[in-house]
Amino acid sequence: MSDYDTHELPAEGRIFGFEPSPLTLTVRPRSTAWRATRLGAFAGAGLLASPVVALAPPHVAWALASVLTGGFLGWRKWVERFTLLEVSGHCPKCDTLQELGSPIRLQRRFVLGCPGCQHDVQVVLPETASV
Repeated sequence: MSDYDTHELPAEGRIFGFEPSPLTLTVRPRSTAWRATRLGAFAGAGLLASPVVALAPPHVAWALASVLTGGFLGWRKWVERFTLLEVSGHCPKCDTLQELGSPIRLQRRFVLGCPGCQHDVQVVLPETASV
């Protein structure tokens, strides 16, 4: 599995009261090496920053916040098995083409704001999708 391969997954866009519309998600699988590197980078940055931020009172609170923030951001990268790059499809209500602002971690259910009607489109992957 390369960190440069992309795959397309079927999904469904839903707004209550309207017929669901088909969507296609372009995703990039993330290898264990990619995820471990990001985890290490964020956790390491939090650890390296902790002595510097600990110089300001309250010392322990800033150092602890630095370590916990680095760990939290690293953990988020570790659980990112797929990155969502693009959404292709239309809004179930106004038929506007859906847009993804920037790449995000793929989840089974997430919400996109429709640029046309300003409603939240719930994007749902089928249960058979391996995410």
